[in-house]
Amino acid sequence: METKKALSREKARLIAEVIRMSTNIQGLHFDVGRFLENICDKFHELDFEIVEDNELEKATFAKFIPNYENQTGKILIKNSVYESACGTGKASGRDRFTIVHEIAHFFLIMIFGYKPIEVYNSQSAKLPFDPEWQANALAGEILMPFKETMDFTDPQELAKACGVSVDAANYRVTRYKKDGMK
Repeated sequence: METKKALSREKARLIAEVIRMSTNIQGLHFDVGRFLENICDKFHELDFEIVEDNELEKATFAKFIPNYENQTGKILIKNSVYESACGTGKASGRDRFTIVHEIAHFFLIMIFGYKPIEVYNSQSAKLPFDPEWQANALAGEILMPFKETMDFTDPQELAKACGVSVDAANYRVTRYKKDGMK
């Protein structure tokens, strides 16, 4: 799978800013459960359902299901993932990222036109055309907004400040260094 349109990190950053502003997200470590509900209230084309863990494959933590005919979509989220990301206990950075990743699929596909297409060759899609990379990039920009996080150099500090996994924070810090950003 790939999309016809490439998504640059800069475009992902702009889309994330629009999403954060339109849903009134403030601060770095925001409530992902409330964010999900606000998105569904604001965009009636999106719905979500918390399902029993065994209803999705073992390695699938959540899943966006698009309906191209009526431009809607639904996110299925394993109960354990939802509870971990949005429950009263200590939130898991991976589970928070998972939910925002699926929200990112909705925005990219249904709102911004990054519709995946089937490709019949053996090569993998280049990253800017890969729907999973695109959703990861947008989720990263939503959870770790560039302007507010560009000065972080320690992945542990970034992970704690934004409520993401150390792996996600490390990718961001490493990416900034590689791209010559602060």
